[in-house]
Amino acid sequence: MKKQYTFLLIFCFLSTFFTSLQAQVTEEERAMSQGINNALSIDLLNTDAKTVEKLWKKFMKGYKSKTKKVKRKDEWFSDDAEIASVGGIDPVDVYAIFAESGDDIILTVWFNLGTEGYVSSNQHPEQYQGAQQLLNRFALDVSRQSANNALKLEENNLKKMESDMKRLKKSNKRYHNDIEQAEKKIEKAKANIETNELEQEELEAQIKAQKEKVQVAKKRRDNL
Repeated sequence: MKKQYTFLLIFCFLSTFFTSLQAQVTEEERAMSQGINNALSIDLLNTDAKTVEKLWKKFMKGYKSKTKKVKRKDEWFSDDAEIASVGGIDPVDVYAIFAESGDDIILTVWFNLGTEGYVSSNQHPEQYQGAQQLLNRFALDVSRQSANNALKLEENNLKKMESDMKRLKKSNKRYHNDIEQAEKKIEKAKANIETNELEQEELEAQIKAQKEKVQVAKKRRDNL
């Protein structure tokens, strides 16, 4: 059973892993806080916005950029990110939106190169490829986190089941003890019944003899 459980977890992880590797990055003009600009989007499977936001902040921190939310917008801004594969030696301003789509999140990202505008496959093919790779790396991070979360959930479920099993075994032992004690009481009661019946027989004989004595004493009195 444990081997099947381990295999299932490995299978789920690998399925998520390979799915993330095959995730397609799409490109289109999208509205954001700085207007309508070219953006890259990727689907992040089996996750939620809160988890993605936390991971994105950590991910962008690796590029020496602090991420903060844009005021009055569902948008996150990472200032002066040092992404060599996208901006070269120049820093890149990165904007991101996390949109829920069922159990998944659609991550949309804009890479601002400054005077060169926003990264696009037509105008910046090399930078676009770097941005694609970046999003795929992040998707892999999200997949790993989702796999870890799924593992923790299954481990917690297993712990609960094991705890329930301990409780059931403890109850089973108590029930057997109750039966054992009850059986001892029954044996004792049976012995008491035998003793009681013998005592009744003895007392019945004594009562009979005493009645005869009473009759003898009554006749003696009546003869006076």
